[in-house]
Amino acid sequence: MICKYCGELLEEGQNVCPSCGREQSEDQPSGQKKLSPAKLTLIIVAVVVLVAVLAVVVYLGVNGSFTPKENDIYYKDSYTLSGSKLSASQDKVVATLGDYSLTNRQLQVFYWMQVFDFVDYYSSYIYYFGLDITSPLDEQYYDEDSGTTWQHFFLDSALTAWRQYKMLSIEAENAGYEMPEAYQTFFDSLESSMQESADSNGYESIDAMLQAEMGEGVTYAEYLEYLRLYYVGNLYFSEVINSIEVTDQELEDYYLENAETLESSYGVTKDSGMLVDVRHILIMPEGGTTVENEDGTTSTEYSDEEWEACREKAQEIYDLWLSGDMTEDSFAELAVEYSEDGSASDGGLLDTFGAGTMVEAFEDWCLNQTHVSGDTGLVQTEYGYHIIYYVDGEEAWILYAKSGVLNEKAVELLAEYVDKYAYEVNYKAIGFGAADLTTTS
Repeated sequence: MICKYCGELLEEGQNVCPSCGREQSEDQPSGQKKLSPAKLTLIIVAVVVLVAVLAVVVYLGVNGSFTPKENDIYYKDSYTLSGSKLSASQDKVVATLGDYSLTNRQLQVFYWMQVFDFVDYYSSYIYYFGLDITSPLDEQYYDEDSGTTWQHFFLDSALTAWRQYKMLSIEAENAGYEMPEAYQTFFDSLESSMQESADSNGYESIDAMLQAEMGEGVTYAEYLEYLRLYYVGNLYFSEVINSIEVTDQELEDYYLENAETLESSYGVTKDSGMLVDVRHILIMPEGGTTVENEDGTTSTEYSDEEWEACREKAQEIYDLWLSGDMTEDSFAELAVEYSEDGSASDGGLLDTFGAGTMVEAFEDWCLNQTHVSGDTGLVQTEYGYHIIYYVDGEEAWILYAKSGVLNEKAVELLAEYVDKYAYEVNYKAIGFGAADLTTTS
């Protein structure tokens, strides 16, 4: 299963994404029309990548870099086509990256995926952006002063996304990169799972379902190519960036240059202490007696026998893990099965927390700086007994500095790729079909 918000691979039955923390329910926040099952199948673009692409567009818009030219985003007031004009335009080349090309048919997938993901990510807040999903996007302004419609906005985002995904996938191919097996399994089963979705929602084919969501002419082949470019390119790039060694001097230099921002924006200084990732399995005591407190509230008190029964149950589960391969994965599986905490569906993961966020006994164990990855323990708190697996930890300032350094290196590397591949867009040739964002069938 793939997270429909950020594209992270999820374990079977996992309902909360460990990367973006979002529940995989089809229910949308109040104020937004519920997207159709087909749209929910489509929305799997990584949020981080989406925000990065949109940030580029917003930056350009705010800074007035969109000056009308003969061949730019403003070449047409509207790029929407229909009927014979749409059919005749679909295989026209609209952009090139080195020796590679993009057609209108392919662009249409990129375009509508940007729209769907924006609408889904911002949910009911889209109206604060002045975006009305019930009206054509080429008839409402993102920025009226510059003449930028929402269609211009998403078109520029789509072209930027194609350029980025394509150049990253080329780099991946040149490096001989192969997707992890789990992702390849996802691709191998994608067609059958989408056919099931099409069948269950009354479409005669996958193409019919896609065209209902993204307009006439879109086929499974274009959609599959979109997914392939996205996953291959971004998985490869993530691997490249995460393999970069950051030196102590780079960390120190970054902190000194950004200390004021780190403290004012994130409350991080060199005295902020540790940030840790742990997994835990919470076993709560059973029974108890309800008592009334002096302030009028009630609480539950447990006898020594009830607490001992709770400890014994926790110890049995702990022993079960100790009798196995004692890995983080096996611990996570037991958390899903036994933990009574809300993090159970995520394998008991509590990530990137520091002092002042957990109950004292739990926090004291987790923030003990002598722990190394793989350490475990059994801790009692007011909620019950916690079996804890220490995943990793680092001083807060180092984590923030490392993230900043790697982000800078990622931007530099992307800039090198941009310079490496010649890129051209023929706005005159662009034209694609409309889609109904309010579809609920």
